[in-house]
Amino acid sequence: MLLVTVLKLFEDKNIQPSDFKRLFDFYEDISGVMSFFDENFSFTAFTIIVATMLELFGFGYKLAFIVKSYSGPLFYFSVFNGLIALTCLLMIMVSASTVNETAKKVKRVINSLPGVMPKHCSEIEMLNKRVSRHENILTMWNICVLDRSLILSSLGTLLTYGILLGTLGKV
Repeated sequence: MLLVTVLKLFEDKNIQPSDFKRLFDFYEDISGVMSFFDENFSFTAFTIIVATMLELFGFGYKLAFIVKSYSGPLFYFSVFNGLIALTCLLMIMVSASTVNETAKKVKRVINSLPGVMPKHCSEIEMLNKRVSRHENILTMWNICVLDRSLILSSLGTLLTYGILLGTLGKV
């Protein structure tokens, strides 16, 4: 939400030169928070995502191939566990990918400011050099960047390996 606010402020064409420093300070603070979360919580996010994907794989396999042996309460309990795992996976991945996409938009707007406001080009470039020291992205334990394509590919991988494992048992 904070990144969206910064993006809207940077897109405003009526910004005064005195506002640039405040906006860049605000962006730098948000970048620091993103770096803190990536450094301290990326392993936790990785383990949660792997655990929920394993739970979803088990749920899908049970639902597709062992459904006949499930009675009423056991079946509902399994569906409930699968829905919780899917919700947890999507909450982490969708929120992180949204933050990463918004951070990229803000970075693009910051880089385009000298062309949009040529009167304040030197001030903007000086402030831009200060905030562009590091890349602001949320990752899974520095293995991969969390983005929308990762959500689709992880769900597709679960489906593909579930089908492969299911057909392997029938052959």
